[in-house]
Amino acid sequence: MTTPPYDPASGQYDPSPGQYGEARGQFGPGPGQYGQPAGQFGPGPGQYGPAPGQYGQYGAGPQPGFPGGPNPMPGTSMATIARKRGMRQIVIGAVIFVIGLVITVATYSSASSSPTGGTYVVAYGPMILGVVYVIRGILVIARAQKLN
Repeated sequence: MTTPPYDPASGQYDPSPGQYGEARGQFGPGPGQYGQPAGQFGPGPGQYGPAPGQYGQYGAGPQPGFPGGPNPMPGTSMATIARKRGMRQIVIGAVIFVIGLVITVATYSSASSSPTGGTYVVAYGPMILGVVYVIRGILVIARAQKLN
């Protein structure tokens, strides 16, 4: 391994005028000038579009989907919407329960008709999920009746 050649004319390295002052050198702006100046790369710091609130009615009142906002389905009451949602949950829960029941009955009948006894599956997961959906739907309908 060789050592780099020594240049006596290069002098000593002197990085700073003071302990925390700006360093002299060729590496751009010193500390304290953060951000991008306006120029070829776009606007300077803090100049990115209009200020908040200038895009329309934002913040002027309740918006759709927020409490106190306008009804998402004009012409129908909130109780009617909640009742429809509850009925949909009951129907979905009943369908899921029936799927679990059909799986259980089909595998049991196949196992019982087998000469060796066979095995069967009790699909209690879909049945429990279906019951939970039905109960949630009933509770939603009960709350909808209180809205009237």
